[in-house]
Amino acid sequence: DIYGVSPETVIEDASIAFDAIHPDDIEYVAASIDRSQEALAVWESEFRVRAPDGNWIWVEGRATPERRPDGSVIWHGFLANVDEKKRSQLALAEREQLLRTLFELSPIGILLTSFRSGQNFDVNAALLEYSGYSHAEFLALNYWDVTPEDYAEQTQQAITDLKEHGRFGPVEQEFIRKDGTRFPILFQGVLVERADNEPLVWSLVEDISERRKVDRMKNEFISTVSHELRTPLTSISGSLGLIAGGVFGHLPEKVKAMVAIAARNSDQLKHLIDDLLDMEKLVSGKMELRMHSENLSAIIQDSLDRTSTYAVDRQISLRFENHHPWVKAVIDARRLGQALDNLLSNAIKFSPPEAEVVILTHLHDGLFRIEVTDYGTGIPEAFRARIFEKFAQADSSDTRGRGGTGLGLAITREIMSQMGGGVGFKSTEGYGSTFWLDIKPDESDKPDESDE
Repeated sequence: DIYGVSPETVIEDASIAFDAIHPDDIEYVAASIDRSQEALAVWESEFRVRAPDGNWIWVEGRATPERRPDGSVIWHGFLANVDEKKRSQLALAEREQLLRTLFELSPIGILLTSFRSGQNFDVNAALLEYSGYSHAEFLALNYWDVTPEDYAEQTQQAITDLKEHGRFGPVEQEFIRKDGTRFPILFQGVLVERADNEPLVWSLVEDISERRKVDRMKNEFISTVSHELRTPLTSISGSLGLIAGGVFGHLPEKVKAMVAIAARNSDQLKHLIDDLLDMEKLVSGKMELRMHSENLSAIIQDSLDRTSTYAVDRQISLRFENHHPWVKAVIDARRLGQALDNLLSNAIKFSPPEAEVVILTHLHDGLFRIEVTDYGTGIPEAFRARIFEKFAQADSSDTRGRGGTGLGLAITREIMSQMGGGVGFKSTEGYGSTFWLDIKPDESDKPDESDE
């Protein structure tokens, strides 16, 4: 049935069966039969034959040779169609080879580690090149041999994430080379469960030294240019403001319109430079934060007062639902106000006329949360992953036409991060968005419930 021939056809001459064997396999099969005959050893082989339908299929043979009195040999055994199993094995081997090639040739470091013991099982060439270790040396290391102790808390969070979500990161931390020097890495990984119940962690370790260097150069360039532009631009903006305000007398209508446009654009450019300088200070750690225990409701009300004129101009009403007026937190009041101003101005900007922006406070997982909700256009799905990046704006004429530097949310995230807080959002496209700031309350200053 396998060869498509009858037993009678091959009882005297089996060449017709050999003719059905794949040309690439016939030499190997013949040699294996010769070895079995010579040594009277069990014959085992896998090879391809042409089936009756014309397709090549894999077969497996196994037989025990017996030498007869006349010196000839007869084999007792079987042939079986193993095509499906063999093709699965070949496909698996091909995938494993592709993965091994990817593992070895990847420009990003890859590490395979035991989740329970932390023992390293495998490491690729890229990570060895980063670190300066040989393959054998690296496998003898444990996690803390190459990780500074400063990252103990971050590591514990990664372990928790692996247990709860099966993955961690990406996070930025440092890696210790063989010579003791450190370099910055982007670190992330996934948990892989195995049949023997020994979970492993596949980790990606990317050297971001060059990226950090480029970012530093870029920030220094932006800072230098911004400082050089600020003084003349302040003078230009002030002069245009005076002219537009009529200090030098009445202007013809066309001239007045052009001066107003120039004054508005110079103000926009001044805001951009101020934002750039703030961003540079935050990223470089040069922005001084004056941390004190402050009443959060007062800071929110100050921000509402500052943005109320903008809201009135755009026909937007602001509603403040203050559920925890007593809460204080150790923060920089000015910078928290700046972060909240960014959220409020965005909410007003993207709300339709005569809409409402709601500011709500509540306690969430032990944190004080300030929510700013608008009922405007919402955030496109494709833009959400980039929303806190510098100069990020959604790619639509409606968004671009509303102005802004594209730095407000990036600055807000940096401010909240440096004060030990957080920022997040949720949005339904076409129905609005809610952004929030999370702040750890000052529990030492919390009043008794009888005083609330």
